[in-house]
This record gives sequence, C-alpha cells and structure tokens, in this order.
Amino acid sequence: MAIVKVTSERVAQAIANTDWAAIDAQTDEDIARNVAEDPDATPILTDAETAAGIARVQIRRSSPAQ
Repeated sequence: MAIVKVTSERVAQAIANTDWAAIDAQTDEDIARNVAEDPDATPILTDAETAAGIARVQIRRSSPAQ
C-alpha cells in the first residue's frame, strides 16, 4: 500500500470539492444502504456497541503498562 502525504492544501481542496448538499440530503436509510453495499466500509455500530468499545479503550488506558 502506498503512503500518501496529506498536506493542509490537499485537505482544503478535498473539502472545497465536496458536494455538501448531496451529503446533507442523504437519509439514515441511504447511509445504512451505502455502508451495507460497500465491502470496504466498517459496519455502523449501535449505541451499545459504541459504548462498549469506548469502555474497553478506557479500561486499557487506565491499566498499568505490562
């Protein structure tokens, strides 16, 4: 996999080229369908799954280094 240097100019250009109206027009169902159809997308987590993941990270960070 190639390493790509992302400059602030590239970020600004990507933001400027984004069709924000199209993004804002998407419904939750559109987003869920797009995620389900994209094999590279990670699944949308439920609130409970998100909370469990955050709790695991916080526990790991508070544990002494081994």
